[in-house]
Amino acid sequence: MSSTTELDPLVATWSRLPGALEGGNPFVSPAWLNAWLRHRGAAIVPKLVAPDEITVAPFGEIRRGPLRIWRLLGHEDSDFAGLLSAGTDKGAWDRVFRELARRRGEWDLLHLHSVPDAPAILEAAARHLDVTPTSREYERCPAVRMSPNWDEFLRTHRKLKYEIRRWAKRLEEQGSVAYEITRPPIGAAHARTLEDVERDSWKWTHGNPMFRAGSQREFLLAAMADPALPAHLWLLRVGSEVAAVSLVLEGERRWYYYLATFRDRFRNAGALLLARIVEDAHRAGCTSVSLLRGDHGYKEAWSDFVEPVHEVIIPSGLRGKVAAATFQLRWRAARSATLHRLRARLFAVGDRRERPTDG
Repeated sequence: MSSTTELDPLVATWSRLPGALEGGNPFVSPAWLNAWLRHRGAAIVPKLVAPDEITVAPFGEIRRGPLRIWRLLGHEDSDFAGLLSAGTDKGAWDRVFRELARRRGEWDLLHLHSVPDAPAILEAAARHLDVTPTSREYERCPAVRMSPNWDEFLRTHRKLKYEIRRWAKRLEEQGSVAYEITRPPIGAAHARTLEDVERDSWKWTHGNPMFRAGSQREFLLAAMADPALPAHLWLLRVGSEVAAVSLVLEGERRWYYYLATFRDRFRNAGALLLARIVEDAHRAGCTSVSLLRGDHGYKEAWSDFVEPVHEVIIPSGLRGKVAAATFQLRWRAARSATLHRLRARLFAVGDRRERPTDG
């Protein structure tokens, strides 16, 4: 599905309500979801649920035999999947589930992945569908809370202040350090640079690179090429060479540290670039910078709080209940670290996060 017609309600709501929810959510922007549908959602048919003029739930249907599963579009590549609405999270989900109850003959299973507002979802589902949803904490997202200004942040994070000086000094021994910010459309030259840096990083040989040929690569390139994508690309140069790259998605007053990679021979480049991003977020008036999914070691030095994201299964009818039981068995298997690594390799799921030892 490559047409934007099905996303017209989302586009219209987005244009009326930029950043309506606290901090905004770039993962439900039309630019993000259009690119995702074209390159990652070949088997998915959009099923937008718009209970009123200020709320859109961007669902998509995927078939598994006779089973009709509805998921939030972009869920595989979005750390915070959700709604676009002018109301509170709780009120928006309540209106959406009222509409889902009216249309419950159209779907068998609702599979919500990486949603931060699980309590509101569970309460609304129980109220309007008279079912017992199943949920689990999927991952945790550390975040950096902004201080009144950067100097105050450093004053209250003395160890980080020392580390930032150390990182800068070590890189300056290899060459002059400079920064560059590019906003979409991010063209082919910058895309090649990003891929080149990733090829020279631990991810290419020991991880699962995002820019190896495949649908994940094509999705990211298409999203970054869209001038409407709320994002900016950071480059850190050491001498004449790009040492680290980060893609930061933007909410109204919140940034999302989405993609980061650095060349192995510039060991401190990723850490120093994150420091510069957090510094710039202070100047931009952000309330926080989310480091997104994964309790990686390097995030501990930065994070002031952690936000869990959940996976929720909600059945409708007998087929849905049988499928929900199957999901519960899969969740038990997912606790195995070995199976998790095997799945990542089999399905080539790229790891966009920095190695915990960066620094």
